[in-house]
Amino acid sequence: MKAKDINWEAIASRLPQNVRTSVTTGDLPSRSFWILKAAANCANDSIRAKSKSLMNAQVKQCEESWFDDIAFYAQQRGLSFEDAFVQLALGEASGE
Repeated sequence: MKAKDINWEAIASRLPQNVRTSVTTGDLPSRSFWILKAAANCANDSIRAKSKSLMNAQVKQCEESWFDDIAFYAQQRGLSFEDAFVQLALGEASGE
């Protein structure tokens, strides 16, 4: 499924608007941490900013596959993609 085929307005209207969207990760392997720190310093950037950039890039890279997963989930339950997305985003899906 492509992002352009999704009714983002319908989804956004059903999600809370004033949500803190920062994400905290678990510990990184030592090597990954030091690579991230070196790369951030090389770019005169902070680890936080570099991590945010990496997370955004990874989500963008994975989104089409994730949309396919959500579409499959929706089909199995007789839901629209938008309904399934909202359920999953809000943690209201069965099996949580």
